[in-house]
Amino acid sequence: MKFPYDIQNSTKTIKSCYSKLIKRGVSQRLAEMLALCKAPRCMTDDVFYGGQTLAQQFGNNASGLEQVTKAAKKHGYVPNSNDRYESGLCRPEVGMGDPQAFVPASGGRGYVKRLLENRGWEGLSDGAVTVKYREPEKDPRKTAAEIQAMSQRKKLKKKKKVK
Repeated sequence: MKFPYDIQNSTKTIKSCYSKLIKRGVSQRLAEMLALCKAPRCMTDDVFYGGQTLAQQFGNNASGLEQVTKAAKKHGYVPNSNDRYESGLCRPEVGMGDPQAFVPASGGRGYVKRLLENRGWEGLSDGAVTVKYREPEKDPRKTAAEIQAMSQRKKLKKKKKVK
């Protein structure tokens, strides 16, 4: 049996209680509340952000913050101090500093949900954002022509730098 996060990281007694409730036919959410003896935590944008600014998110890792913001600027985005950087939202073809991985304070979980839906990515059912899988609006795989065009653009950039 797969346990929810809070149950998994608790005592044997709580796990046993949760298992017994599930076997009796109690829903997972209710079984979790009863086993832990606490109501579920609400998930608002404030809880999602944890009250952190971009600088607070990186804590004492100033070089990490600098790396991410430099990479974002290379992609044409200047991060706001109230943004939250979620590396899991980075597109593989863009990598670190992906402008879409900066969640604006005004967007919150709604921004993340729209982003996941547009990409066709599935959100975690027990995470901060729940999204069911569906086909992406655009095929994420590149065609041979797109790959060739990217390669040619990179070669042109290198030639311009050499001059």
